[in-house]
Parts: sequence; structure tokens; C-alpha cells
Amino acid sequence: MVWCQEQVMKNYKIKAAGLFVTICLLFTELFPSAVRADITDRNGSYNGQGKVVSSRTLEKKVSAGPKKEVYEDFDTKVVGTDGKRYEKVEYLSAGAVSRLNEQLRQTYYDACDEIADDIKNGIDEDAVIAISEDGKLIVSVNIDMKEVFSEDIAAQLMDQSPQEDNEAQRVCASAEAEGSVYPDIVSENTELLENNGISEDTAIEIPAKSFDLIPSDKNYFRKQLDSTSKEVYDAVVSSAADGSNKTSVSGNISSQTACSAVSAAMNTYIGAFEWSSGSGTLNRSFVTDFFGDTTTTITISSSDYYNSSLEESAQAKVSQLTSAAKSYARQNYPNDIPYGVIRYINDWICENNYYEQRGTSSNDHSTELYFNCHSSYGVLLKGYGVCESYAKTFSRVLDEAGIRSLYVIGSAGGGGHAWNYVYLNDSWYLLDSTWNDGGDYSNDKYFLAGASKNSSRYADGTHYANSMDFTFPAIAAEDYTENSEPVPVPTTAPTATPTPVPTVIPTVTPTAVPTAIPTVTPTVTPVVTPTVTPVPTYIPDPSGLTEDSFEFELSGMAMNVGEKAYAKINAYDDRVSSYEMIWESDNTAVAKVNSRGRIKAVNYGEAEISVTIDGITKSLDIYVCRSTLKFENGRSKLREIYWKDDHGKFGEDDRFEIPIYIKTSKDMLDAEELVQAGRVPEISCSNSYADAEITEIADDRLILTISPEAAGIATKIVVRFNGGKAVYIVTSRYSD
Repeated sequence: MVWCQEQVMKNYKIKAAGLFVTICLLFTELFPSAVRADITDRNGSYNGQGKVVSSRTLEKKVSAGPKKEVYEDFDTKVVGTDGKRYEKVEYLSAGAVSRLNEQLRQTYYDACDEIADDIKNGIDEDAVIAISEDGKLIVSVNIDMKEVFSEDIAAQLMDQSPQEDNEAQRVCASAEAEGSVYPDIVSENTELLENNGISEDTAIEIPAKSFDLIPSDKNYFRKQLDSTSKEVYDAVVSSAADGSNKTSVSGNISSQTACSAVSAAMNTYIGAFEWSSGSGTLNRSFVTDFFGDTTTTITISSSDYYNSSLEESAQAKVSQLTSAAKSYARQNYPNDIPYGVIRYINDWICENNYYEQRGTSSNDHSTELYFNCHSSYGVLLKGYGVCESYAKTFSRVLDEAGIRSLYVIGSAGGGGHAWNYVYLNDSWYLLDSTWNDGGDYSNDKYFLAGASKNSSRYADGTHYANSMDFTFPAIAAEDYTENSEPVPVPTTAPTATPTPVPTVIPTVTPTAVPTAIPTVTPTVTPVVTPTVTPVPTYIPDPSGLTEDSFEFELSGMAMNVGEKAYAKINAYDDRVSSYEMIWESDNTAVAKVNSRGRIKAVNYGEAEISVTIDGITKSLDIYVCRSTLKFENGRSKLREIYWKDDHGKFGEDDRFEIPIYIKTSKDMLDAEELVQAGRVPEISCSNSYADAEITEIADDRLILTISPEAAGIATKIVVRFNGGKAVYIVTSRYSD
């Protein structure tokens, strides 16, 4: 959330609005043998003071062997490697940490160090680390969103809500007799964790048109992300399109990656993320299962005041304003239609809205007024807002009108702010309708302004404190000058004269020649009123593309029923992204595609997806199918024992191969063709006693090569391929 610095007061503080990060490792699945069934509760409290021990020191004590003095020490708190305890972090006790498995202890140490690094880097964090009663290690971190408010208001809030010391609650199990190798796991800090609250999955209704209003620079922010962040970005946008504020992706996604991807999506699809306006909370959690598979879930909190009817009303208002702006531009600025549209919208915002001071107070997060102030709904429908509402409204109308623009957030004059950059005649210009608002008119101070009025601003595009900073285009050196003077629209027909001279042209004297007169001569040359010309295209089309300008990344794509994926395009010409893309499916009963190129597999069969860009059409074959994986015995599960003749080390001679046969629905594709269509076999091993890899893919089979590493424990090897699964369980043993 960002709002205008000048509209409030000059002294500001940063206050948490919250990026909520939760790291949840499923300890009971990872280390079932380390969790006792006889966990009991032991109540205790911690007053925020006391002894600390660094992670390095504790690990040395634990490595030396189990000692009662260590795993029953619930007063000493375990901190990171720097040995420092940070004020807003609730740590676990030495007793709780020492009872964890070695891998979980290391996870705890890493979490402490990450939190410490963030705090040292100026990110204000509140953190609670806990162990739940069922053995989960949970790290919950609130990362502040950039937010500003008045010093006086801050003092009032502090007077009303005096700060009290947090009291940590702990329940734990009594340790068994001294010398026990596996003392009971304890539950600690769980009440603090529950008080923090975790964002829940919320169904949101977003009208489809919210995603059709794509700016010409729709890939501007996405292109700045790394490959992992792009995958998260696509998944977040896809989830929002499906009406969910929760997104799940494979792998352990860092908080910076999550924050950057969500920030990029919010900067691009203004109308599609209005439901998150003013909430400021992003929840990140990841869970690792027994096989080492990790899934990260990202949840963006939604406002209780959002509903689809509100968004539909906003869209109707955007369409109405766009139509009125075009009519005004044609009538008043026929030689510079984009300028006329921008002029109309800027004036309408300033004349029909006021800056709502109450929208800047952090004490008002829960109100409908606060939500309106930070979404476009305030300016579009209510007549008030803060800078976010001003800038979002401008961005949405320009998107509808087809004029290139960017929604910008950052800082200006020392405080958080939002504004727009607009592209006209091959240059970018600053447009700040908030600071143009003179009460009931526009003062035009920041209307299509050049670089000199942009020098005190820093644009970063970050909605969350842990996000990457985005780059923005350079601003033109000078303010924008429209292509022609406005043509006044008289209420009555003007009186004809032999040599009519518009009143906007200053009187010419021998020593001063008006700039509007093209030829400077001692005599006055009559100025003719410009002839109204047809409405030009809002964005000048670049030179046309060719067949070699772009192509699909794959020649065909395999999908399972219900799966959703984007058709990836390789663009060899930077101009490709500036054109409208028209997507079609020749068989919607099998596969559908939306206006953004997202494909949904509906039923088994084949379909052809096509995209047309600047009159050039390319096609992609879609195969909706599912594969079954079976061993030679005709089953999908096989259990075997590998016998080793001697007690020597396992090596290359112990490797052996197992064929897995592939059959695809309707026999559409064989194994090799599935790989060419984007499917890749995935393998997971339950432990390190055996390793496995696919060493050959030929026709209708995969060759699974097993490498025994040690004897004694069974290894569960899972192979997944195009929706099918095969499980091979191998136990290595010595024959004598």
C-alpha cells in the first residue's frame, strides 16, 4: 500500500502492514521414528528476558551426546550464528531444539540466520518459531509492507494502545531418564503462532474482462523476473483468473521470489487484483514430504469489501469514461487524440474527486473507506481516494483506450507514492494526477511532465518490502507539447471575416513573432484553422512482423484432463509483445484457450491452438492424454531384493536396469513423443540407500537404472510420467 507523501504530513514512520511468511516442515512424515507417541503437555511461560545460546554452541553440545542438562533447558533461547537475540523474534528453547532431528535443527538454525540477515538489512520483521503438538516445525514471519503515516497520528495510536511485553506460551513433554537417545519432542510457542493468524483460502469472483484489459506493456514487469519468478507469476495470475487467492507451485520458493512475482502481477493487471487492495498481507508456506517433494503455497489476503458486482460497476465506469474521453479528444484535439484522451481523464479525476486523508491512517485498515482509497473504486465510484486510487484509475482508463502507460509505485519527496508513466510520440512522460489535484481543477504541474519534475522520485514497483526493485523507462527531457493547439468548440457559429485569426494566436508585432506561425516574416501571415483529420491510431504501429519473428516453444504439448498451462512463445523480435495476440482453439470440447494464451485441457483428444499476431498465425498441437506405467509383470508396483555377493562397497558393477512400459490413452503418443511434447519423467527416492535415473527413453518404454548405495533399508523409488506413476521398492542385502 502506498499513498501520497505531500497530501499528509512530512514526518512519517514505517509501520507493519505485513508480508506473512510461514515455513512449515512436516516433521512427522520426514522423521517418523523421532516423534514419540506419548507426547505430554507441560505449561510454561517466558517473559522475553533471559539467557541465549548461539546455534553453533548448542550443536556442539548436542553432537557430544544427549545430556539432560541440555534437552531439559527450557529457559535458554537458541539464536542464530551471530549469537544475537532480536527484539521481535520469539525463539525456541534449547530443550526444544536439542530434541529435534539433526536435519530439523539445521532448518531451525538457517531460519534464525535468515531472519537476522533481513533485520540487519533494514527489513522490520516480527517472527514466531514454534513446534506444534504433532511435531511440525513452523517458522512464521511478518515482513513489513512499505507504509507511511503522520507522526502525530502515531503518537495517538501509541497512547491508545500501550505496548506490553509478549508472553510466550510453551507446552512440552517431560524428558525420559537421563541418557535417553531420543527424548520426547516438545510443543512450544504454539499460542503465539495461532495469535499471528494464517491467511485462509478465499474464493474471489473476478469478471473475465479484468484480464482482457491488458496494457501494451503487459510483459514489462514479467520480463524482469528470473525463470523461477516467472513461473510463480504465471501461476499467481492463473489462480486469480480461476477465482482463487491461493497458488501452489512445486519447489521451495523464497519469500523474495514470491513477493517479486506477486508485485509484478499487481503492477500489470490492475483491475484483476483490486480485491487485494489495502490488505497488505502475503502468506508463503512450504511443506516437504517423506519423499523430499516440496510444494510452496502463496496466499494473498483479500478484502471483505470486494465483490464482483463492485468490479463490474468499475468496469462500466471505465468504459463510460473512455468513450467520453475519445469524443472529447476528437472534438478538441483532432491532431493529437492520445493527448486529448489523457487531458480529459486527468481533468475528470481532479474535478470530481478529493484526496481522502483518512485513507492514509494505518488505524483504518479494516474500514471500507480505507479499501476504497487504495483501489480504483474510490476515484471511479466514490469520489475520493489516495494516490493509489488516482493512479490505478488512470492506468485502467488508458488500458481501455489503448494508450501505453505504466502503473508506478515508489517514493516521492521522501514518502511512499503512486503515479503513472505515459508513452506518447516515442517517449515516456510523468503524469501524477494526485499532485495535479488543485481541489476542483488540475494545476497541471505534473501533467505529461519531463525529467526535471521526475528527479525527486524513485520508482521501484514493490508492493512488499522483500520484493526485488523493478526498473522503469527513462523520462523525456522536456514536458510534452501537443501536436496542435486545441480547437475551441463555440456555442454559436463564429462571425466570418476575410482573414480569421484564432484568438489563441497572440498579436504579432515586428519584434515578436508567435511560435504558432510557421514562417517568420515582417508581415503577418494569416493562420488557417487546422482541418479536422481522421482519428489516428492511439499507438503508432511499428513495422510489420514476419514469419520468423516468433514461434511456439514446442511443436506439440501433452496435457492431462483438468490441467492448465500457458502456451510459451519464443519471440525473436522485441516488437512482438507490443501487438495484440488473438488466441483460438479448433476443438473447445478438448482444449480451451483464453485471451492470454492459457490453455485448459477439458477432455481426452486432440486440438489445435493458434495465435495470430499482426496477421501472422502459428499453431500448436494439443494432446490431452494420460499414461499408465507398468513393469514387466503388468503391475505398477514392484518390490525386489538386490543380493550382493560380498561385503565390499557398492559400485558400478551393482547397477541394474528395470524397463517400465508406457501406454497412453487412445495411443496418441509414445514415450519419445511425450518428451517432445514437453513431458519429462520425474523420479524420487525415499532415502540414500539407493539412487535411480532414467537412462533411456525409446518407443513405448523407459529404462530405469538403479544404483544400490548401501545395504539394510528399503528404498522406495517413485517414477511419474504424464499423469502415471510406477513404484519400485528395492532392498539391498548381502548374500552371506
